[in-house]
Order: sequence, then C-alpha cells, then structure tokens
Amino acid sequence: MNGEPKFIEVKTTTGGKGTPFMMTLNEVAFSEIHSNHYYLYRLYDYNRTKNSSELYILEGDISRQRELLATHFKVY
Repeated sequence: MNGEPKFIEVKTTTGGKGTPFMMTLNEVAFSEIHSNHYYLYRLYDYNRTKNSSELYILEGDISRQRELLATHFKVY
C-alpha cells in the first residue's frame, strides 16, 4: 500500500451479471470526482441461503463505463 485512499462502493443483486443496479446521483458524481481512487465492487447472483455471490470490479468514473438511466428527479 502506498498510502493513497481507496474508495469502495458495493452493489449487490440476486440477478445475473447483467442485472441493472441502482446508484444515486451523489454516488455517480463521487466516482467521477475521485476516479483515480474509486472502485465499485459489483456482487451478483447473490444467494441468501449460502451467503455467496459472484464479483467483478469497476474502477474509476462509472459514467464512462456504463449506461446510466435517470429514474428519479426532485421536483419543486
């Protein structure tokens, strides 16, 4: 370890590898601002009985790696 921070976000679904998952606008913005130190640990095929899953890791700005679909807006 070189003393650099490592920001880890974990997202879990019971569906397969391609199952969409939710991220807030703040989480996406954080991944952009801290892209050199940001890691998203994506757990999928989660089995509650066995407490096990599969894993892949995304590094950096999520908006540059995945399609984002806005699903919520704050209305005034």
